[in-house]
Amino acid sequence: MNSQDLTAIIPVRIDSPERLRNLNSVITFLLKFYNCKIIVKEVDSEQKTHLVKDNRLTYIFEHTHDTSFFHRTKILNDMLKLVDTKYTINYDCDILVPQDNVNKCLTMLENGYELVYPYEKGSFLTFWDFTDQQLNKILTDPNTSWISYLTNKYPVLTDNPGLDLFTSIGLGKIITAGGIQFFNTDSYKNGFGENEEFIDWGPEDQERLYRFCILGYKIGWIDSGYVIHMNHPKAKAWDSNTFYNKQNHKLWNDITTNYKSKKTLFDYMSSLEYNKLRNFNS
Repeated sequence: MNSQDLTAIIPVRIDSPERLRNLNSVITFLLKFYNCKIIVKEVDSEQKTHLVKDNRLTYIFEHTHDTSFFHRTKILNDMLKLVDTKYTINYDCDILVPQDNVNKCLTMLENGYELVYPYEKGSFLTFWDFTDQQLNKILTDPNTSWISYLTNKYPVLTDNPGLDLFTSIGLGKIITAGGIQFFNTDSYKNGFGENEEFIDWGPEDQERLYRFCILGYKIGWIDSGYVIHMNHPKAKAWDSNTFYNKQNHKLWNDITTNYKSKKTLFDYMSSLEYNKLRNFNS
């Protein structure tokens, strides 16, 4: 499968040395093993990344005085507007995806899926503290077989939020939706991209899945395979922001309570100011 039809969009703020190492590893990995385009947008009070020069890589830095939160959904939409390939990956800067998983996702997209997750439906990633030697092995393995070795050897995190909501809309109870997603680009845009009403973290991944399902898009998970999440310290400003966490969960509850049909959800999304400005669904 030809990955030149693919663009990975990666939002980032460097909050630890580990995060910077992870980002550099992901960029190296993508440039080495995939013929895809990459867009990285760093939003911070100062530039902390200095990425390799490559004609497939676009780097954008946006200065902000306020680093108390990370508006990930907005940053993703900024990059989505720049995508000119058939397919898009919403790519977490801490995740490595084996080639087999990418090929499966692209095949599903070619066969009409519009949102595909590069892991099994109930289990999706392994958390791993890599030594520099181990990471170097992954980044120099031409077949990425070392990732497959790790995911076969070590336990995989099972993600089951136990939400009856997803069962009620036909997706089943065991759901995984975070980390990384593959999209048909036109469907991603027509589905209103990322909901910018969600600020900082959670539960934007669940909202995105719910929205795409209610709007009638074809959604799938690959039949087998996992991705690897490279560990990093928790960022206090990102992961412990009580205000935005409460606000986001209230929004999530409001959406699932009040917008249960395609028409009501479409009308709600169309009314949001960010979509009026971006005009994704036109």
